[in-house]
Amino acid sequence: MTGQAKSIGEQGPTSEQVDALAAFAHFAELSVNVGDVPALASRAAQVLRSSLGEISAAYYEPEGELWRARAWSDDITLEVVTAIRAGIPQDAPSFAEAVASRSPLFVAGWNAEAESIGETREYGAVALYPYFTAGQPIGILVIGTQAAREWTQRERTVFGSVGRSLGLALERAEQGRALRERTEALDAFVRFAEASAASSELGVLAREAFTVLETYFPDATCGLYELERGGWGMHLYSDHLPPAAQAIIETGLPLDTPLFSGPLERGEAEFIDDWQALYADANPLFRTTGAYPVVVGGQVVSFLAIWLRQPRPWQERDKAIVRAVSRSLTLALERAAALEALRNQQGELEARSRALEAFTNLLRDLTVRADAVELVRRAQEVVMSMLPDGCALYYQLESGVWFNVSQVGDLGNPELQAVIDAGLPYETTQNLTTPWQTQQPYYQDRYDQTTDALPELTTQIGSTATLPVLVAGEPVGVFVVALFGSRPWQRQDQAILEAVVGSLGLALGAAQSVLNLRDRSTELERSNSDLEQFAYVASHDLQEPLRTITSFAQLLVGRYRGQLDDKADNYLAMIEGGTARMGRLLQDLLTFSRVTSSAQLLRPVDLNRVISAVQSDLHDQISRSQAEISVGELPSVMGDATQLRQLFQNLIGNAVKFSVPGRAVRVNVSAEQIGVMQRLTVSDNGIGIAPEFQERIFTIFQRLHSREAYEGSGIGLAVARKIVERHGGEIGLDSVLGEGTTFWLTLPVAERDPRQTHIEQFGS
Repeated sequence: MTGQAKSIGEQGPTSEQVDALAAFAHFAELSVNVGDVPALASRAAQVLRSSLGEISAAYYEPEGELWRARAWSDDITLEVVTAIRAGIPQDAPSFAEAVASRSPLFVAGWNAEAESIGETREYGAVALYPYFTAGQPIGILVIGTQAAREWTQRERTVFGSVGRSLGLALERAEQGRALRERTEALDAFVRFAEASAASSELGVLAREAFTVLETYFPDATCGLYELERGGWGMHLYSDHLPPAAQAIIETGLPLDTPLFSGPLERGEAEFIDDWQALYADANPLFRTTGAYPVVVGGQVVSFLAIWLRQPRPWQERDKAIVRAVSRSLTLALERAAALEALRNQQGELEARSRALEAFTNLLRDLTVRADAVELVRRAQEVVMSMLPDGCALYYQLESGVWFNVSQVGDLGNPELQAVIDAGLPYETTQNLTTPWQTQQPYYQDRYDQTTDALPELTTQIGSTATLPVLVAGEPVGVFVVALFGSRPWQRQDQAILEAVVGSLGLALGAAQSVLNLRDRSTELERSNSDLEQFAYVASHDLQEPLRTITSFAQLLVGRYRGQLDDKADNYLAMIEGGTARMGRLLQDLLTFSRVTSSAQLLRPVDLNRVISAVQSDLHDQISRSQAEISVGELPSVMGDATQLRQLFQNLIGNAVKFSVPGRAVRVNVSAEQIGVMQRLTVSDNGIGIAPEFQERIFTIFQRLHSREAYEGSGIGLAVARKIVERHGGEIGLDSVLGEGTTFWLTLPVAERDPRQTHIEQFGS
C-alpha cells in the first residue's frame, strides 16, 4: 500500500529520543575509565548543560541529616556553591519526595523557602533523579532552570537518559569500589595471616585485625576490650581514633554493658544497629557497633569491638566479615597461647634436664659418701648455680625448733644469721611449717616479712621458695631458697627446685638405705668372723683333750683287752671309735674355718692342672671303684689354686663315692663361658638326690645317709659352697633320684696380664 501512512511501530525515533540518545552516548564517552563518583557527576552535569542549554546541575550525597553537594556545573555562582555545600536538610520536601518515589521528580513551581534552602537567586523549576544501593539512597542528581515553567518532553527525556547513564556509571563505580575493597580486604587478611604466623604478641595481632575491619568498613573504629577493675577497659584501639572519643573510651564500660554481657553468656557475637538508643551514656560519635568474644583456652579473655560512625542496620554480609576476622584473631591468639605453653613446657623440661644433669654428681659414689648433710649441701650448690644472688638453707625440726643444718650463701645480715643459728620456733615460722604440713612447695614472689615474725631482720629478702624434702612419703626437712631481689618464680625456676629437691629426697632415702646396709654388712662380717674364730679355736683347742682321751683309751685297750668281760671290751671299742670320729669332725671344722682365714688373692688358675692334681689325690678311691673320669678342655679362671683344688676334690670324690652298686661309675667334668663367668659342671651316674634334700646338702654336717652306708662327716659340700661364694660365683645342682647328679658352679673368667709369663703351678 504505497503512500499509506506508516504504523506507529514503523515510525522513526522522535527528535526527543534522538537528543536523549545523543546525550546518553556523549556521557558514555566522557565516563569511560572514570571510577570517581564526583568526576562522573561533573561529566553528567557537563552533558546536561550542553544538551539542554540554560540549566544548572549539581550532585548530592547524604551525610548525617543533610544532603551535601559533591559536584556541580560551572555556571553556579560561589554563593550558591557555598549554600549547597553547606547542605540541604534530608527532609526538604522535594528531596524527600524523590527518595520516597524512587524515581525522577520534576518540580515546575520550585520554592526555595519551602525547601528550607537559602540562596542568592531563585530557580523556578527543578528536576531530581535519586540513586540507591542495597535499598539505601546514595545520591541525587539535580538540575534547575530560572524560569518557573513546566519541563518539556525533550528535557524530561534527555534528563532521564543522562540520569540512567549516570546510574549505570555509579553502579560500575560501586562495583569497582567493592572489588577494590575486597582486594584490599584480602590483602589485609593475607597480612593478618602473615602477622599471626610471625608474631604472638596481642598488640600486633589486634592491630592487624583492626586494619582488616577498617578496610571493609572505612568509617569504623576498632578496639580490644579486657576485663579490669570491675569493668571493661579498652587499651588497644585504632590509630585514627578522635581525641574526644579516645577520652570517652578510655574511661571504660560497666561490667553489665549489653554489648558484652550478652556475648559473655552466649559465647556469640553481639551486633547493635543503634547503640545510642540502647545505652543512655553511649558515645555520641558512634551509632552502630558490634562485639565478638575472643576465647583462649575455653575462657573469654577479651572482646573485639567495632564502632561505625554512620548509622546503618547490620547486614548478614557485614556480620560475617566481623565474625571471620574475630575468629581469625581468636585462632591466632590460641595458636600463640599454645606456642607459649609449648615454649614454657620446653623451658621446664630443659630446666629439669639441667638440674638433673647437675644432680647426678649428688648421687655419684653414693655407696661411698652417704653423709646426709653432704648430700644436702651439694643439692644447695646445684640450685644456687642456676638462680640469681641469694642463699640456700636446709632446716630440720627437733623438739619444736627449726635448726639450720646446712647453708650455702650469705644472708647478708649477721643478726638474722645469729637468730637462725640459734633455732626458730615451729609455730611462728610459717615459711617452714606451711610446706612441712602441706607437703607442697610454697613460693613467695614478694616475700611477706611477717611470714616468719622477723620483719626488721629480713628487709633484704625479696623472694622465697620453701620445699619439703620427703623420704618414703614423710617430710624430713625443709629446703629454703631466699633471693635478694623481688622476682616472680617462673615455671623453669620451679622445675629446677622441684627436680633437685625431689632427687634429694630419693638420695637421702638411698643414703639411709646404704648406711643401714653397711651397718648390717659390718654386723654380719663381725658375726661371721666371730663364728669362724670360734670354729677355729674350738676345733684346735678341743683336739688336745681329745688326744688325751684317745691316748688313755688306747692304753686301756692295749693293757686290759681280753682281761675284762666282753661288755667292757665293747665299751673300750666304742670309746676308741667315738674319739676317732670326733677327731675327724674337729679336723673338718678346722678345714671349713680356713676357707676364709687362709684365703689367697685371686689369680689366673689353669683348671686343667687343678683337675689333674685332684685325680692324683683321689687315685686310690678311683682305682677301688674302677671309676671312669672324663675331662673336657677346661679354661683358666680367677681363683685361689689351693681352694679350687679342694673344691673339685670334694665334688669328684662325692661323685665316685655315691655310686650305685653294680653300675660302672662314670664322672664327667666340662665347662662353657657365659659372659664374664665360666660355668663348670661335674656330672655322675650315681644314686641321685631327692628334690626335698637338694638344698639341705649344702648345710654343714648335713648327711642324707648313715655312716654305715657311706662314710664322711657331711662337710664337703658346705666347704664347696663357701669356696665358690668366696670367688664371687654360685653353685647348684640338677639331680634325678636313681639316675645321677650334675653339680654346676660359676667362676670368674681369667684376666690375663700380658706381662704374666706363667700360670700358677700346683704341687703334688
